[in-house]
Amino acid sequence: MVQNAGTTIASALGLSAYLNAKYHIGKDLSHLYYARRGTKYQDRLRRQGKINIWQTFTENAIKFAEHDCIWYSDPSTSPPTVRTYTWKQAHEYACRLAQWFLKAGVRPGECVGFYLQNSPELVLAWMGLLAIGCWPAMINYGLVGDALVHCAKIAECRLLLVDEDLQDRVVSNDDLLVMGITTRVIDGPWRDEVAQLSAAMPSKEYTKDANEQTKLALRYTSGTTGFPKGVMATTGKYYSRLASQFTQMGIRPLKERGNAGDRWYICMPMVHSTAGSASLICMIMPTTLCIGKKFSASRFWDEVRESRSTMGTYVGEIARYLLALPPSPLDRQHHLRMMYGNGMRPDVWGRFQDRFGIKRIVEFYGSTEGGLSHLTIQEGEYLRNAVGHDGLIRRWQLHDQVVPVLVDAESNDIVRDPATGFAVKMPYEVGGELLFRLESEASFVGYWKNPEATEKKFARDVFKRGDLFYRTGDSLKRTPDGRWSFLDRLGDTFRWKGENVSTAEVSECLGRFAGVVDANVYGVQVPNHDGRAGCAALLLASDAAEQFDFDGLLRHARKNLPAYAVPLFLRIVSQAALNSSGLKQDKVRPRLDGVDPSNVGGDRLYVLRGDRYAPFNLTDWEDLAQARARLFDQKRGRGDGEEDRRGGGDKRRFGQGPEGHRKALARIDAEIEADRVGAERLKRACHDKVLELLRRGWRADQLPTPPQSWTPPTLPQGIHPPQSSAPGPPQQPTQRQVNAPSQHMANRSQQQQHQQQVSLPLQHDIKPVLNRRLSMTESQNPRSLPGSYQQQVRGQVPSPTPRIKQEPQSPVSSPRSPSKREPERE
Repeated sequence: MVQNAGTTIASALGLSAYLNAKYHIGKDLSHLYYARRGTKYQDRLRRQGKINIWQTFTENAIKFAEHDCIWYSDPSTSPPTVRTYTWKQAHEYACRLAQWFLKAGVRPGECVGFYLQNSPELVLAWMGLLAIGCWPAMINYGLVGDALVHCAKIAECRLLLVDEDLQDRVVSNDDLLVMGITTRVIDGPWRDEVAQLSAAMPSKEYTKDANEQTKLALRYTSGTTGFPKGVMATTGKYYSRLASQFTQMGIRPLKERGNAGDRWYICMPMVHSTAGSASLICMIMPTTLCIGKKFSASRFWDEVRESRSTMGTYVGEIARYLLALPPSPLDRQHHLRMMYGNGMRPDVWGRFQDRFGIKRIVEFYGSTEGGLSHLTIQEGEYLRNAVGHDGLIRRWQLHDQVVPVLVDAESNDIVRDPATGFAVKMPYEVGGELLFRLESEASFVGYWKNPEATEKKFARDVFKRGDLFYRTGDSLKRTPDGRWSFLDRLGDTFRWKGENVSTAEVSECLGRFAGVVDANVYGVQVPNHDGRAGCAALLLASDAAEQFDFDGLLRHARKNLPAYAVPLFLRIVSQAALNSSGLKQDKVRPRLDGVDPSNVGGDRLYVLRGDRYAPFNLTDWEDLAQARARLFDQKRGRGDGEEDRRGGGDKRRFGQGPEGHRKALARIDAEIEADRVGAERLKRACHDKVLELLRRGWRADQLPTPPQSWTPPTLPQGIHPPQSSAPGPPQQPTQRQVNAPSQHMANRSQQQQHQQQVSLPLQHDIKPVLNRRLSMTESQNPRSLPGSYQQQVRGQVPSPTPRIKQEPQSPVSSPRSPSKREPERE
């Protein structure tokens, strides 16, 4: 009996372990536990009237008076000056700053602009404003001119604090003076003025009504699509996150005895959400905040070691820049055990951990304005590169709350099923733009005083009438076992040769090649070409720049990317293009520069020709602009009318007009004899073009006779060429004619009795025929998916009904001029 019971228990434990490993049930239960723990903690504080950041900061200052609160290294002196504030000193400084604001005329409920780099003054001035019922507008100090004025205007601030290093940008801005904004520079005289004030606590009347709706800070989006938009951050669920996410991460708070607690190093701009929220958590958790003025790869590890930091914060590309440093025996001589942030790229994630010996990466996915967030606590290989992970329970909970949908890569609109009008839901494994269900519009904080921009973030009637979703603007996918990965930002994906190219996928691939420090991928417009051609701006390592292996890079790209995604252009840059924060890639400016050699500031350009990247100069650009040359066609494996340097391309080789086209057809005929496989594909493409022209009303007698070896197509049932050769405009196709190709494909054997031979066309530019997608007709081709969706399976998405563009009425019966391109089906 005892033996059987033991066997049963062992079997049950084994089954439990198996199910947990397969479905990650334990992880989901842990997530649910911490989420409930956070909710209960915030509910208790609400009942006690303690949802008050300033009050919590004050209590910590009393409890941990002689512990380190803030460590700061000022790099403006040589050697850098280190300042350390105990909790008592930090609280007194914050009280003096509160008194200074009141003396400067700031009243409760008002906003003060911060144009500041990281410093103790930024954090403690923030605390001082909260102490008197005010809040800061965290203006990105990388902004100048009109963008700076715009941010100050929407904040409606009367006072602007300016970093001493940045004062020239503000003093010279007359618009700020016209707006009546007073500026004060954080310099020596200002600090002396503050030091003379009393450190008395501001009256509790200022914060007696503090709650979840209390304003904490006005933050701004990155502004990649125009001026930055404001987002008001409130106390909200800070206390809930304190007891859930940040506790689950394993942060060690200060204790009165026996534990010094974590020391959190932050050199990311605190004016942004990631670093700003982390600094606020340090003040209320509490932990010691170690401040770096701004990110510097050369100073990063020195400041980490000197501050004895055990945690760090990252954003965007800083891991890549740290990896670009020469290897050093000191690489692992530090106390960092965890890095927290967002934007760790897959091509550097593992290398960063392995080189610097950082055991835990905490990657979160979210946005300044959005309520959706994923948190990944990664210590092993399994969750490396994931921006989130859901076990079986979480996947079931979120199956109709977080949904990827198909988006048109050119318009960025959600694609809707023409039959139902609802969005096309994508398989999670394929991915699409992520939508997050909202209970109401009030669930989304929205953009500050910008209802038009707020409305654009809503998607309505997505899967049923009356539902409401938040558009994240990001494409993500999820593996069957629940790991989320980032695909691309909406607007970054570009379309080339009928396919959507994910810039994130291409950047990741190129970034893994030896000698590439940073790969910024974007689409550029090229004269006389549809869509956007791929261009990669490469920042090369100093030891690889002169002898870089371009051929090896091309082989690497072709091995790991679909043919259409291999960049056609390379731009070698001396420094990475970063946005105003200096931490994330900027694709807007390089995209506007394009590949015109006169616009790239002397950077070297290369273009793909055959099996190598060749230098691209102004003469090459002019050839493209004058249609004397075309770009290499990755999908065909040879030139898409690629310029033949000896003959000048097909147009120069054969000329225009019927005779030129007959010669071009003769060349194709020779290829047919030499390559049977290629021949069949070319025939099929040309036959499809003939059928398309016949559906549009072209007459067979309008077209020249082809070479003898050309096989005419079989006309589908329902298409009969007019017998009359009288002049007249093309007739409008009937619905039966529009549907004829699909009938032909479905009933080929039945339609053979209706065969009629017709002289083939091609009294038009032959290039669109060669450029056609030869593997299937466009009417069978599902719309390409956003992001890295080359994994799409034919038939997963219903093809939109083809629409035929109507030809303009012509007063003559002759075919259109060869110089005009045949419009393609949409």
